[in-house]
Order: sequence, then C-alpha cells, then structure tokens
Amino acid sequence: MLYIGHSNFTADQATEAAEVATRDGYESFISTQNEYSLVARDFEATMAPVAAAYGLGIFPYFPLGNGLLTGKYTREGGERGGSPG
Repeated sequence: MLYIGHSNFTADQATEAAEVATRDGYESFISTQNEYSLVARDFEATMAPVAAAYGLGIFPYFPLGNGLLTGKYTREGGERGGSPG
C-alpha cells in the first residue's frame, strides 16, 4: 500500500483534495507538510483545522524558524560562526 502526503497546500487546496478523494473514490492524503514554528504560525489558523477535520498527520518544516530560534543569528542580523552556545 502506498501512502501520500502533500506539502505547502493551502487550506482550500487540502479541503478540495480531501473532498475529491472521498467523492470519486481516490486514495486520500494522510499527511501535510507546511512551515510551522514560533516564528511562522499562520498554520494554526489555516491548515491545522483542516488537518484535524480530515485526519491528516502534520509534518512541520523549519520548526526552529529556519535557524532563527537556534541562536544561529546575532541581534544585529548577522550569522554566528560555529555552533550556538
């Protein structure tokens, strides 16, 4: 059995995909992969309710804000050298 997921669908696209799969007898997506972190939280208001409604697993990418939350960058906006800490 193959399982399929989508990445960067909007809430409307994910809803339409789920409804078409149900209506026409296709395999449904089982997961969604979208940017989601403390920096990028639009997912909570848009895709999270759709994921819950259609039983989609959530695979966030950039959960550490693409490095912003790791100490990778200085307050002045430049990158630190080496590992944080």
